[in-house]
Amino acid sequence: MSTWTNSDGLNVRFGTTRADTVTDGLGNQPIKSLEIKHTGGSPVAIASAVAADIAHLPANALITDAFIIAETAWTGTGTITVGLANAAGAAIDADGIDAAVDVDSVLAAIGDVVACDGALVDKTATIGTAPGWIYVTESGSVVGTARIVVNYTLT
Repeated sequence: MSTWTNSDGLNVRFGTTRADTVTDGLGNQPIKSLEIKHTGGSPVAIASAVAADIAHLPANALITDAFIIAETAWTGTGTITVGLANAAGAAIDADGIDAAVDVDSVLAAIGDVVACDGALVDKTATIGTAPGWIYVTESGSVVGTARIVVNYTLT
């Protein structure tokens, strides 16, 4: 049957010719998002995150990317760290989403975005067999509000 390649590199096929199989590891699973809001000076402790039953990542989630987006200009000389914990309150990875984000330099203006680069944001390993709750720890003085967005798929 008929096949050609578009200018964007995608193959176009008609008739009984089958499309190529996706081999990037993500398959055809949809990307989903989890979003929480964090206000500096009010760290979200592990126990509080789990007890409040805030939105959480399902077991075996594969984080595709994550972002911290400033809703207000942050001030202070401290940092925030974003991690995941299981339902028992034990850390899955204390800085698995991002570690030591220097708020006054990278979240200094409304709309500033930090692309998270923690060990769990690598598209290669899932968060494990337990659901994961996002929690935030702070070091030093931090004042501001941000959204934390975690995009994931299920394996």
